[in-house]
Amino acid sequence: MAGNLGVRVRQRDALATQYPDDVAVLCDALHRAGFRGALDGAGASVESYSLAARLPVDIIKLDRRMVQQLEEDPVQQVMLEALHRIAEAAGKVTVATFIESDDALRKVRTLGIHYGQGYRLCRPEPLDELTPAAVDLATGRIGG
Repeated sequence: MAGNLGVRVRQRDALATQYPDDVAVLCDALHRAGFRGALDGAGASVESYSLAARLPVDIIKLDRRMVQQLEEDPVQQVMLEALHRIAEAAGKVTVATFIESDDALRKVRTLGIHYGQGYRLCRPEPLDELTPAAVDLATGRIGG
């Protein structure tokens, strides 16, 4: 069952930090099954810079506090840029979360961040108002 589903390795839960080898084995198994993985909350700790480089995940989701403080803290901008460059050098894409203003959007674009999430880009919508997505499973079709 190959797919574009993401499986999160939540760094802020500290599992990736405490058990990086086990998480790497899990990520490899998920890749073989056709899934992509994301390191969520990257940048919340110093260890996440190393994890971003060596864990076999596809996506590095930057911690929201990094983006929130980006506008007023030049050091945070340097840290975000460094984490993005580490991710790129390791062949991964980056997602800036919590983009809430035009200034934050300009700054993450300037840094070359690949994707973004946040109220500035799109407000959350009730699921029943969205066009349903169909998913084919071995047990049948869901949605549509």
